[in-house]
Amino acid sequence: MPSTLSPSKRKTAGGPDVTSVATFRNLYTRILLSLQAQQHQVLGVTSAIDGEGKTTMAAGLTAALAEDRALLGFGRDADTALFIGCNTGQPPVDARLAVRPGPGLIQLLRGECELDEAIQQTAVERLAILPLGEPAHSFPLMIRTAALSDVIVELRSRFGLVVLDLPAVLNSTDTQVLARLADQLVLVVRAGVTPAKLVRQALDQIGEERFLGVVLNDAHSDLPAWLEHRI
Repeated sequence: MPSTLSPSKRKTAGGPDVTSVATFRNLYTRILLSLQAQQHQVLGVTSAIDGEGKTTMAAGLTAALAEDRALLGFGRDADTALFIGCNTGQPPVDARLAVRPGPGLIQLLRGECELDEAIQQTAVERLAILPLGEPAHSFPLMIRTAALSDVIVELRSRFGLVVLDLPAVLNSTDTQVLARLADQLVLVVRAGVTPAKLVRQALDQIGEERFLGVVLNDAHSDLPAWLEHRI
């Protein structure tokens, strides 16, 4: 069973939950140590079902890594973290990853723009984002071509760390395809809410060995004993 991690969250007045460097330090330290040990640079973040806080977790983790200079790689932008939106209909909710109008991953895969045109710098100095772009019904077909794999290969050589915000495993067949692009995966689980059988189903569907760990969102709730197990 992948190890479990339990980051806490703070809430701003009148606004959504916001993640900080301190909040994610334990989480990203353990993730980075594992990725560094295996010379991995692409991390996929997913969940079993929608509504588990996956995109917020992925955005906050990427921002924390960028703000704390705890990155990998030796490429042109080796000190920069890149967040890639791969979840249709779900933009990043972290204000630091606000997306401006413009082309994104879908337009890049269509050949309508160059990579540098699609990548945006965020309010955080060492944090960039490749947004999904204008939604397209053909997205499931586009991700099954070699074009996306070629983009990831180029980004590996350029950025210190690449974080993929993936769709929920049990809500989209695209996740199994996109997950192959990542070196390792993290599964976000809303503690006390997500049924254990769905978590197990998601792990089995992708392959438990692909997961670096399970991140427990709202971890103050009681959890099934099997999910508390640590390797």
